[in-house]
Amino acid sequence: MKGLLAVLTTFQLFVGVAVAQDAECDPRYSGACVPVYRTAADDVDCGDIEEKNFTVVNVEEDPHKLDGDKDGIACESRR
Repeated sequence: MKGLLAVLTTFQLFVGVAVAQDAECDPRYSGACVPVYRTAADDVDCGDIEEKNFTVVNVEEDPHKLDGDKDGIACESRR
């Protein structure tokens, strides 16, 4: 029983770490981890983000202004 409790405790700690990391990604973007915009110091541009062509979940809520043409695709790679 003690072994099972140790495993469950370790699992809970591991899950807690994963959730904490995800909490820093803004849920308004999908397909890239864009930091949560709290102040102007948190603002990022497409050049700061490795991922390209990711989704803006709601084009009206694009605090970083990564979707310039408001088509729902952020940081579109140029062709």
